[in-house]
Amino acid sequence: MPLGCEVATQLAAPLSTLLNEEIARIFEWMAKVLAFKGADRFRIVAYERAALSVRDVEEDRTAIAKRGKLQEIPGIGEDLSGMIEEFIRTGKIARYERARAFRQD
Repeated sequence: MPLGCEVATQLAAPLSTLLNEEIARIFEWMAKVLAFKGADRFRIVAYERAALSVRDVEEDRTAIAKRGKLQEIPGIGEDLSGMIEEFIRTGKIARYERARAFRQD
């Protein structure tokens, strides 16, 4: 294997782990905000469970998203898979950004 490919392979796993961790942190933060606002407990638990699931899946989320299989991850439904896809595409989740902006006002 050429040196460049070996380095790229070694970097891919940590980058994937960082992506997963960032998505999990966003979901955890969203759960806390919902809890603070007194939102429906099921929505709060959905975000908490999604955060755990995102961390637990070893396969790269980008690859899973490209195959359209994010909803096969336990705790990830249509809404949360859309948020993950948005993060993969843009590096942001609009709902999270709006919640953060509201909090900072």
